[in-house]
Amino acid sequence: MAAVLGAGLGSTIGTARAADDTLTTTLQPGWNLVGWTEGEAEVAAIFEALPGLEAVYAWDAQAQSFRGAARLGDELPGELDTLTPGMGLWLYLGGTDPVEWTRPFLPESSFVTLAEGWNLVSWGGEDGLTVDDGLATLGAELGAVAAWDAESGQELHHVPGAPATKNTLQRLSRGSGLWIEVLAGRSWLQPGVTAPVEFGEEYSEDRRAELRALVDTALAFYAHRFGIFVPGITVHYRDDNEQACFYSNNTIFLKERCWTAIGHEYGHAVQEHLAPSDYRGPAWLIEGVANRWSAQFHEAREFRTYNEHLRETTWPDARRTPVPLEDLDDTLFVDGYGHHNYSIVHVAIDRLVELNGEDRTFRYHQERARYASWQEAFLGVFELSVDEFYADFANYRAEFFPQAPRVHGRVVGPDDQPLADVRVFGEPHEGAGAHWSAITSPDGTFEKAVSDGSYVVSFTDFSQTDDCQFGWYDGDTSLALSRVDALPLTVEGADINGVRISLSATPEALASELCGRVTGVVLGPAGEPVSGVHALLLRQDGLTEGDGTAADGAFSIVAPSGSYYLSLHHGGCQLGWLGPDGHVTRVEAVLLQVVGGETGESVNVRLPAPVSALCQ
Repeated sequence: MAAVLGAGLGSTIGTARAADDTLTTTLQPGWNLVGWTEGEAEVAAIFEALPGLEAVYAWDAQAQSFRGAARLGDELPGELDTLTPGMGLWLYLGGTDPVEWTRPFLPESSFVTLAEGWNLVSWGGEDGLTVDDGLATLGAELGAVAAWDAESGQELHHVPGAPATKNTLQRLSRGSGLWIEVLAGRSWLQPGVTAPVEFGEEYSEDRRAELRALVDTALAFYAHRFGIFVPGITVHYRDDNEQACFYSNNTIFLKERCWTAIGHEYGHAVQEHLAPSDYRGPAWLIEGVANRWSAQFHEAREFRTYNEHLRETTWPDARRTPVPLEDLDDTLFVDGYGHHNYSIVHVAIDRLVELNGEDRTFRYHQERARYASWQEAFLGVFELSVDEFYADFANYRAEFFPQAPRVHGRVVGPDDQPLADVRVFGEPHEGAGAHWSAITSPDGTFEKAVSDGSYVVSFTDFSQTDDCQFGWYDGDTSLALSRVDALPLTVEGADINGVRISLSATPEALASELCGRVTGVVLGPAGEPVSGVHALLLRQDGLTEGDGTAADGAFSIVAPSGSYYLSLHHGGCQLGWLGPDGHVTRVEAVLLQVVGGETGESVNVRLPAPVSALCQ
């Protein structure tokens, strides 16, 4: 058996790079149906790689006809000039012996465009998948599938819904060619193509599986919805990242607390992919577009609809920043309104799409390099100047997103001295309003734009890693020690002024005196530590405090004095309550006592079954 090595000619992203992998296909004398899995190349490359190759044919899906090239001495006459990643090929091999063809495999060869009707593409998804599993993402758009068995010289077929005895094509082989009929054109990222995901030790195997699936979903969404796939991306889920979540140099860095940001950060990878020379335009446009794409991604994963996201999060938050859009060219972290600025720039992109259409948000990145500045690119793509858009958006914002009312106050300590770094936290009372927080400045003052609603307001020591709620606003200058005694602060379209709090000691001293610590370890049914579980203390007055378990299953929670139930969660699933003898149960929960200034005895919490079983 002869063996040949295919020519690796780089990828489709503009700069040559090494292949991520190789694959080998056994070619039989005569006709073979295979996939081109390398970078774009002239048709001569395949004739050089396969000396016995006599002819090659590809399918033009738009014209629904073949284009080919044949070996004629030193000439290669025919209409087929270029081979592209993901292209399916008919090869006619001369001679009498099989040949092993080893060639590079690039992930982008698994991302193909399907036209309405018949298509001939490479299968680069998971090797050995059943046809039903491999083509499930095509859904009702799939008409029929066909392949070729070169050894027997027979065509294999699969028609969705047909009897199993009629479907002779059972499994898909990576590197083979595949005929696919679809009822509507679309971009298709084949199952099994993903980005490498690296985890810190604190992530359990079950949690890793969930997050890998989320990454796969994000890649598939961008491929299907926008026709874009970015090869070469790596994702890190590590809680010891210095920053919470960001994208840099083909790598996405995420933590557990921002695990759903994959849609936003992959959006930045898409922007750089479209404009590798300089995708950094104004911060408001870059972040606003990524926010919009991320919200559409979460709608696709059925978390909540795009309009629900706007109504419940984006629009209320957007009203809570006074910063003009033109002040957000360089960064969104202006005047302490970073979180809310992310919402106002999302609104700005929605307005831009309303004026010019969604496709121009992609064209901006694609055409950015043609212009000397982002301002010129903006004018060329959106057909209005930046200043014109700033003026339009200011009017639009004034009409539909007027500034939200603000809460003003001051916190002082003994001898009326101002206290800095006190966190003021507003929690909606009886469902009205949206969470907010503010940090007191050196003169002890704080202010925050908030949505209309009724709020229970608490105070913590922001300077501490494990800050603890040491009191609640009760309408007086002193604080209530229990949430149940708090006086709700009602905001109805007008500013709230004169909230004054006088503390009997420093926040650090109050937290130390009034708050205690609960420590423990979560163990599996065989006594093994379980990481990635969220331990949550719940007090009868509605107060909750929590912490996630580390690689050794340990957790540590600081909370105000009182009696608490301990509830364990994983993702959106409740595993159960701490019951008698340290066992997790859904029937009988026991109370834990937290005493101010003390750390109680460590609690061993035993799960009755693996997390995956408890969450089914």
